[in-house]
Amino acid sequence: MRLTILTGKFMTTMDERLLGYYLACEDSEAGPWNRSPRSLYIEYWTRAFIAGRIRPFSGMQVCNVGIGAGGWDNFLCDLLDGIGRVTSVDIDRGICELFRYRQEREGHRNPSTVVCADILTDSLTASSFDVVTVIGSTVRESGNYSGCLSSCWRLVRNGGFMMYMDFFRTPSEQFEAWAASGGAVIEEYAQDNTVSGYASWVRREDSVG
Repeated sequence: MRLTILTGKFMTTMDERLLGYYLACEDSEAGPWNRSPRSLYIEYWTRAFIAGRIRPFSGMQVCNVGIGAGGWDNFLCDLLDGIGRVTSVDIDRGICELFRYRQEREGHRNPSTVVCADILTDSLTASSFDVVTVIGSTVRESGNYSGCLSSCWRLVRNGGFMMYMDFFRTPSEQFEAWAASGGAVIEEYAQDNTVSGYASWVRREDSVG
């Protein structure tokens, strides 16, 4: 990662926050994990999973719930560059502000539409997206496993997909039970022992009439 460090009068408050983010990714606590083969493999495996299944088309709308460090959202924006748009949702206003500014400063060619919202309040318009992605940590941190998944699911258009990824500490049977209770069909499932996790590709097919 290359950094242009701004100093003195050229450094704004947001620049300082962004620099702090970069440094935190490489500090003595987070750095060794972020650089580790397993961490990099988890990133590769998760990105390869969706890249092998998503079928981008002009005007495609994708939503990710839970920005976190922002790497996943950046990847989705790259995947849809010149084709579609990504909406990135997070409950933390600071995370949203920093991710929006980061994409601006990095000159991202297909920046995300960043929305600060609590997914559990159903504040986003239903059936707005062709694909919705959510990672297990976001669901766990919500404190409402089924409610969070159902709120993400309501955003998926008929014929669209939801991707859910989690680690083995949350049994896949828990997700399968949620899917079965709501009539969601798990079209594809993959797991990896190195990742110690799994991913599901779920299609929405609402009955008509």
